[in-house]
Amino acid sequence: MKALIKILLISPILLVVLEKYNQVKLVQISSHKVFDFGEISFTTDSIFIIRINNEVTIEIKELKEMQEFFSTVSPNEKFGILGDLSSPFHTSTAAREYLTKNGHPNRYAMAFVSGTLAIRILFNFFVKVNKPNVPVQLFPNETEAYLWLKSKNPE
Repeated sequence: MKALIKILLISPILLVVLEKYNQVKLVQISSHKVFDFGEISFTTDSIFIIRINNEVTIEIKELKEMQEFFSTVSPNEKFGILGDLSSPFHTSTAAREYLTKNGHPNRYAMAFVSGTLAIRILFNFFVKVNKPNVPVQLFPNETEAYLWLKSKNPE
């Protein structure tokens, strides 16, 4: 039987259910903002969780909105980014190029979540071509991604 692993957002607490490890962990959400393109939560573990709405196109404008939120919420603190890729959305070529050249200086690692083969192939291609300057990894679920980000935190 496959172990259940999931993260539930129960404002203002993130409930990390680690049934695989027979653990439940509560993580405080210290900041949360809804945007036209989706929503971003910031945890007390210094991790931003980004969820993009269905059928949205991410342009440079949206990336700048995200970075402004990162800077406002965590101006002097290193942070990880957990991006949920499970909703179908598109990122423009200009936005992808902007992201590789203008990543936020305080980020220490980025984890993404997707269970589909197509996204895994595109993700691996993107990482090989663009060579991000921080550790980046794709995970099948949010809990593994979250725990990996916590393990990479330099502070």
